[in-house]
Amino acid sequence: MRKAYTVDQSRFPLVTLNYYDLLTDEEFEAQLEAVDKILLARKPHVLLVHTHHQRMMPMSQVRRQAAHMRERAELSKLYLRGIAMVIPSAVIRGVLKVILSIAPMPCPHAVFDELDEASAWAARRIAAT
Repeated sequence: MRKAYTVDQSRFPLVTLNYYDLLTDEEFEAQLEAVDKILLARKPHVLLVHTHHQRMMPMSQVRRQAAHMRERAELSKLYLRGIAMVIPSAVIRGVLKVILSIAPMPCPHAVFDELDEASAWAARRIAAT
């Protein structure tokens, strides 16, 4: 059975998060912990977030994501050089707007329809560090 998400650090400082399906609350917390571990290592990096599904995450997770972003804002400003998001779904882009209205992104970010465009943007962010 395929995981609902993966965290790939094999090309660090590029960290790729793939979301293949909605996460259970337990999976959601586990992926927050995985991302936290990377951030708490205090090394500059760029996130490439690729959403492969088109389903809306529960509002409880939206609120938790916003709270996590607020909690980690200072570290993110120091070590997270950017977030490139591949979000083909208008619904999920709408959820992102809700999250960002609650907790603005603490670093440069951009939303893309295609992985190639997001990868190029992430590469430019890495080169700028």
